[in-house]
Amino acid sequence: MHFGGWRIILDLSIVIINYRMGHHLGPCLQSIFACDISISFEVVLVNKPSGDGAEEFALKYDKLTLVPYDKFGIGIMRNVGIRNSKGRYILILDSDTEVKPGALRELVKFMDAHPHVGIAGGKTIHPDGTLEYSCKRFYTPLTVLFRRPPLGVWFPNNPWNRRHLMMDEDHSQSLECDWVAGACFMIRREILDRIGLFDDSFYFGFEDVDLCFRAKKAGWSVQYAPQAVIVHHVQRKSMGFNRLSWEHLKSGLRFWWKNYVRKSKSQGR
Repeated sequence: MHFGGWRIILDLSIVIINYRMGHHLGPCLQSIFACDISISFEVVLVNKPSGDGAEEFALKYDKLTLVPYDKFGIGIMRNVGIRNSKGRYILILDSDTEVKPGALRELVKFMDAHPHVGIAGGKTIHPDGTLEYSCKRFYTPLTVLFRRPPLGVWFPNNPWNRRHLMMDEDHSQSLECDWVAGACFMIRREILDRIGLFDDSFYFGFEDVDLCFRAKKAGWSVQYAPQAVIVHHVQRKSMGFNRLSWEHLKSGLRFWWKNYVRKSKSQGR
């Protein structure tokens, strides 16, 4: 089967990128291959070699394709995985996640039942079972101020953060949202032919926000599907003040410039 230039032979392609996360990658892959999902699937692992043992998993699982890649960048590495995939749907998973039984099947079932949905995210929970707010509304200037220290620490329950994280919505039900976090990010392949892949320029963060922004602009729905449950061992590498937090900030500024400032300037001509 050929679709928009892609050769589609599977229901689902699971794309995972890895760099120095071998200690989490093992449990992640084990949870995937332990699932009785009753659908055809593959795992595409895009790996920046780091000596963490990730290459060994290609020998352990016959449905896993290892794609070595020497350059790190979340957007660009995920695109490498997508280009090497063959599924009707692409599920982006972080390497520090674990799939609960039935989650993969439920995501495919949800997308099949809702053809207007271009992107969907599962329900991600912390290892202690508490909810991770993974379906969100787009950022506003006040959201940015109150999400980060010091205001985010001083006023953790502020209304701007609650709105951004949709904290007052019923997370046991499917929800229409602006974007879903890239830790568990299901893409209908058709939209990639319409709007393109992730933007390679997003090095660390906001590649998920940007793709959802473009999908919604093109008329697709973005939804939260809580029947698919994923455990997320959140690393928080962009919190505090370090190189990755700086890269995350730059990605946020790039998203703002690309989708608001540059667009506004072009429309004003």
